[in-house]
Amino acid sequence: MYSICGSVANKYHYCDVFWVDLNNKCTGYYQHKQSGLRPCIIVSNDFNNYFCDLVTIIPVTTKKDNLPQHRSIMLRGRKNYILPEQITTIPKKMLKEKMCHLNDANIQEVKMSMKIQYNL
Repeated sequence: MYSICGSVANKYHYCDVFWVDLNNKCTGYYQHKQSGLRPCIIVSNDFNNYFCDLVTIIPVTTKKDNLPQHRSIMLRGRKNYILPEQITTIPKKMLKEKMCHLNDANIQEVKMSMKIQYNL
């Protein structure tokens, strides 16, 4: 049954990057939250992504700081930083255009970012 999740019928996959409007009320409001139309990485598993109407995302930014969990990845030739402390779950209907699927090196950075943030 899990093999269905990797099929073409599943439009949303782990480590796909989509544009998401983070100004939407569904994402909440707080002082340091990313806002506007931003690239976000899907970090929910493919089984969830196939059967559930929700996906879990982590936004990225081009603004660098010195937090160790803000690992860098390249998106369309530009350095971006993963913001795992801003993880959130949203309805799939909030996903806009797909930007890309991360390569293996970038996927490892996402995993390391989450490992550092969640003390795993």
